[in-house]
Amino acid sequence: VGSLPQIKILPNKIITQYFERETNKWYFKGINALNENYGIGSFAYFRRIIEFELINIINDIKTLPDSHEKEIQDLLDKHNEKPKVSTIYDNIFEHLPNSLKELGDNPIKLLYNQTSKGLHSLTEEQCLEKAKSILMLLNFVIRKINEERSEIKDLREAIKGLK
Repeated sequence: VGSLPQIKILPNKIITQYFERETNKWYFKGINALNENYGIGSFAYFRRIIEFELINIINDIKTLPDSHEKEIQDLLDKHNEKPKVSTIYDNIFEHLPNSLKELGDNPIKLLYNQTSKGLHSLTEEQCLEKAKSILMLLNFVIRKINEERSEIKDLREAIKGLK
């Protein structure tokens, strides 16, 4: 049983403005698969997004005012030398801005760990639960990046107005 035309969930605009076209296609397909309770499908799309975008997310986090830019860049440089090593994900937490530390856990490592697990070793239900959690965490991280960027932009405009 289904519906025609298919009921589609509209993605969060903050997220779609953050990602590029290809990633937005995966994001759209992932949230629609999640809406249809296709656990393996949605998990696969979110996993692909994380594999493709996690280093870009880290590069953006590096530019936020409360992060430790030099230390994160050092971790990125080490990662670029040996991309298969996950030390960047394990060691980035202490250098994150406070807004991303408020969870009490390393959101970057949590996202990375989801990509390292085998998709076929999980059941449909496990994939569905993981996909929901990944989506929530991914949305949280990108929203925080966007909020801090917007705040800095607004502050810079306010400072220009004071000069």
